Amino acid sequence: MLPDGFTTDAIFQRSEGGTPNAKDAYFSVAGVGIDKYTGAAQEFISGFKSALNGKPVDPYAILGAQAATVLLDAIKNSDGGRGGVIGEVFKTKIDNGLIGSFEINQNGDITGAKGAALLFTIYKGTDHLVTLKTAAPKGNLVDAARKAAAG
Repeated sequence: MLPDGFTTDAIFQRSEGGTPNAKDAYFSVAGVGIDKYTGAAQEFISGFKSALNGKPVDPYAILGAQAATVLLDAIKNSDGGRGGVIGEVFKTKIDNGLIGSFEINQNGDITGAKGAALLFTIYKGTDHLVTLKTAAPKGNLVDAARKAAAG
């Protein structure tokens, strides 16, 4: 099982720094499988894949696009200064965004998440990533982790 930092189709291509030995490995990533997104997210993925001349879209591309949207909106709604932008980021409330719905709390973490922002996916390697399972953590485990993090 390889962690999310390895979860790109480039892992199978020597020309991209990968290795064909990754075949049959299992990979994890936060979010849903790139092939499972719908709506605006799927439109982004299709457009990005076209811009990549048909190459597979990295599972992190959608997360980066959502983060960019948050930052650009914060800049637009701010006074233009660093503090103003940061303040606007902490006011973020996304409804049906690229990765679902969420807010950003005072710690900079997402909260109230619905959709892909709340899920994780396991892939199996062939000559590309194949989605095996997408799941959400059980509520009691999330609560226990929050309690432990709070001290």
